[in-house]
Amino acid sequence: FRNLFNVVEEGVPAAVAAAMHPQFKLRWIHCLEQDAQENVFKAIKVAMASCDTRPPDCEKIEPMDISNDGFDFDDGEENANVVQKSIGRDSHEAEFKRFCQDEKTSVNILHAYPVVKSTFIRYNTILPSSASVERMFNLASMWNTPRFNRLTNEHFEQRVLLKANKLFQ
Repeated sequence: FRNLFNVVEEGVPAAVAAAMHPQFKLRWIHCLEQDAQENVFKAIKVAMASCDTRPPDCEKIEPMDISNDGFDFDDGEENANVVQKSIGRDSHEAEFKRFCQDEKTSVNILHAYPVVKSTFIRYNTILPSSASVERMFNLASMWNTPRFNRLTNEHFEQRVLLKANKLFQ
């Protein structure tokens, strides 16, 4: 359990999955040591960056036309570029902070946080067991003989459905 509680290797997906779930968020993180907490935040940043499905153009913010706004602080485009870079860089962090501060615990709140939602889906979706699929499509017993080498698509589908019905009866 050391890797799980220190949030290294196989503990990383578990920590990200728990952090992205609206029921848990980060309420459990105070139980971990400081190093493990830092590992959780690093893992969350990496996971959210890898799950961001938005095109890169969405992060770009058009500079405002500030020529006639009545305020002149003589910092011009320099300040606008700093704000633009910080918003683009910290957009995942800002979205995750808003998600954590949201008091709702329903899974429906994920619709308001698109990057959190895609990360939640990636880390909280279980993989189906392939055993039932392998049993249903075990072709060695049915068609691995020379007389079945010219099956049409319709006959193949019919045989698969007949075998599937036989397995589930």
